[in-house]
Amino acid sequence: MIDAIAKGGDPDKTEVGNHMVTRLLVAGGNDDVDYVVNVMVRHKLTHVPVIQNKKVAAIISMADILEIQNIDKDIQLHWLSDFTGSPGGDRNRVF
Repeated sequence: MIDAIAKGGDPDKTEVGNHMVTRLLVAGGNDDVDYVVNVMVRHKLTHVPVIQNKKVAAIISMADILEIQNIDKDIQLHWLSDFTGSPGGDRNRVF
């Protein structure tokens, strides 16, 4: 639609179907997150539909994935902190 309007089209008279993408890149509910990220980066996508049982179950965004990865890193940091016995680990500790 943005492309149609940029070319002087009237948004009130322009049908979405005339400008929509018909070949979509989609993710499956069981796809690996790293694989989906690689597809999104390669094709410069910010959002990807997630298909499950032949229906759109969700739309995942790059922001969603980055948030999940940050949460995973926080969990790892807490685990390592518990393991070493200090927040962020002891930098002066000798193994």
